[in-house]
Amino acid sequence: MPTRRYETFPDRHVVDVSVLPGLSTGPAGVYGAGCTYVVVPRTPVMFGHAVTLWTPTAPGEHSIMAYQTSAGGPEETVTVDAATPLGPLCLVAP
Repeated sequence: MPTRRYETFPDRHVVDVSVLPGLSTGPAGVYGAGCTYVVVPRTPVMFGHAVTLWTPTAPGEHSIMAYQTSAGGPEETVTVDAATPLGPLCLVAP
């Protein structure tokens, strides 16, 4: 079963959410367990930026949802593989 992480961004109507891969690299994917990623919600009008950091702790499918109210919001699902974090770099195994 995929894990889910919910982030609240007050005072913003979230229309999209992205997980930035940063300096991750691998033959099969770019998201690795133990590596840290920036989660960015997109709003219709952006006055400043609301971001959060996310570090998946285990391989598998992970869904991240960003929302303002309990009504829910957009969700992005990423596949996380085993990895070796090396400072800002992340070597993702196949």
